[in-house]
Amino acid sequence: DRVTLKDKYGENKYTFKIVGSYYYPASLCVFMTNDNFNDVFDKDDGYFTGYFSNEKLKDIDDKYIATTITQKDLTTVTDQLDDSMGMSFTLLVGFSVLIYIILMYLLSKLVIEKNEQNISMLKILGYSNREASKLYNRATTVVTIGAILVSVPLIYYVFAGLYHYFMFEMKGWLPYVVPWYVFVEMAVIGIICYAIIYFILQNKINKIKLSQALKSDD
Repeated sequence: DRVTLKDKYGENKYTFKIVGSYYYPASLCVFMTNDNFNDVFDKDDGYFTGYFSNEKLKDIDDKYIATTITQKDLTTVTDQLDDSMGMSFTLLVGFSVLIYIILMYLLSKLVIEKNEQNISMLKILGYSNREASKLYNRATTVVTIGAILVSVPLIYYVFAGLYHYFMFEMKGWLPYVVPWYVFVEMAVIGIICYAIIYFILQNKINKIKLSQALKSDD
């Protein structure tokens, strides 16, 4: 394909033939070799706009240096956001974990309460508290862990779609990147929180009396 670009501060137009693509989500750019750049924009042979270097260049006279941009300069905005909003994200995580624990506890507690008579009958038949707990909490445990393992990657793709949708409305672009250890943290936090709930429910089952089996739902 061919693309025509217009000089922002002039009337010149430049048409380029696209011969390939490069994954560069930070911006929408046209890349070309330095020789082609000099030829298209009437620059002298050997002209260049800058150097990228992993270390400070010491063999260039200061009078030839227009500006120096470091990694710190490019990350200033993100550093400021992290300083000003970093704590709010920690509070958000803590609040989310609290809601998760409360919701899981209420749902699991409902299962136990609905089956108090059955659990009491199991104890009369000789089942220990631990065995009775396994019968009712094991299914909840399997479903919870399975839901965590399925929902973590599912949430990633849902938020990726929403993020891209919102970024299309902005005059810029930041790539959607989630480090691998975040997925591990999400799964581990979810499992640990449920483990706490499991032991609370275990204690609740232990307190169910054998006489509960004699009570009628009527």
